[in-house]
Amino acid sequence: MRSIKGEGTIFFDKRRKKYVFQEWYTNGQGEKKRKTFVSIDRKELKKRIETWKSEIEKGVLLTEPEKNVAELTDIWLSAIKNSLQPSTFNLYKSMMKNFVVPQFGNRTLESLHPMEIKRWINRIYLRPSKNTKQLSARTCNVIRNTWRTMAAWAVKNGFALKNPLNGVRLLKEEPREIRSLNREELNKLLNEAKLGTYYSFTDDPFGEYLQKEIYVAVVLAARTGMRRGEVFGLCWPDMELNNSLIHVRHNLMPNGRLSTPKTRNSVRNILLDTDTVAILKTWRSYQARYMNENSGIVQHMNNLVFTSQVGTPFSVNNFRSRQWKMLTDAAGLPGLGFHSLRHTHATQLIASGVPVKVVSERLGHKDVAMTMRIYVSVLPTMQQMAVDVIEKWHKNTPTNVAPSVGAKKND
Repeated sequence: MRSIKGEGTIFFDKRRKKYVFQEWYTNGQGEKKRKTFVSIDRKELKKRIETWKSEIEKGVLLTEPEKNVAELTDIWLSAIKNSLQPSTFNLYKSMMKNFVVPQFGNRTLESLHPMEIKRWINRIYLRPSKNTKQLSARTCNVIRNTWRTMAAWAVKNGFALKNPLNGVRLLKEEPREIRSLNREELNKLLNEAKLGTYYSFTDDPFGEYLQKEIYVAVVLAARTGMRRGEVFGLCWPDMELNNSLIHVRHNLMPNGRLSTPKTRNSVRNILLDTDTVAILKTWRSYQARYMNENSGIVQHMNNLVFTSQVGTPFSVNNFRSRQWKMLTDAAGLPGLGFHSLRHTHATQLIASGVPVKVVSERLGHKDVAMTMRIYVSVLPTMQQMAVDVIEKWHKNTPTNVAPSVGAKKND
């Protein structure tokens, strides 16, 4: 890559109130291109120009034609689609298409400066436009991380020479409030689910089937800490009920397809209590009878533990907006999310003194540190338990005895 002498120029754009540098050069494919840098700071602009020219002198070349952010986003999404979980891919696509591309789609990565991106993130975080709702620090960080991942891929694959997101720091996130249920609230929820009075469609086998399986699903989530998709993605071959064991191997997506769990650590084994095993065995017998009595109408797909009334994969979105909403309203817990059962399970275990490592493994977290970050509010309870143990150990040990001054030490 070589620049054409004498054609580089810096000027001040009064409309944008920024300094602009433009210079023609020949890229690695022999094509004549024009390089542009924009900055509000003239000194910063000169530094970027010097870096760029230094890269030219060192022979740093783009191996692919230069693309803007919108074009790079499309290429990147196509390249990674088959290597990601559908939920992760859809998150990446949403962050780029809904936020980054509308603002920076026609820009190249080389034309962007970290300070410009920082100011944009602060703007959408602190002062969103009239048509945009206030974005949380967490959402802004997800946008930044997604874009940074895309830019890193572009640099690695020869589409760009630098990643401007490397100079953009994450916003400070306030710890998310964990909503978990106390014993009284949990018992009320489970009782409502078992009675089924919240559900008014139990006058036929199909309504009765749905009501009964929701009770089993809620019990299982509360006693194992499994995610919603993991619960509804369970298949009977995943169960070793005689050994009181569940193998978490699947996750049910909103589109009704089974995929692997959220992360590698999410694939795990969970030991069950005796009562839960009994409930699951009763449900298995009832479900088999239901499927047999309604054969021709229903078809039990994938040997799923929980199905729709006709045997197909459960609609998790319908469940959330219909049965779960009716159940939580009836239990006096409006607005409660299904994920709160997972939090309830974890906080009960930690508060009862179960080692955090065991809780972490049961939840399928990446490591113990992740569990501690999420449930930091519960950890003081464990500190108090430690103090109680120390007091018990030293209950009969005098605490007011101090060594005499000048006393001889025994060898």
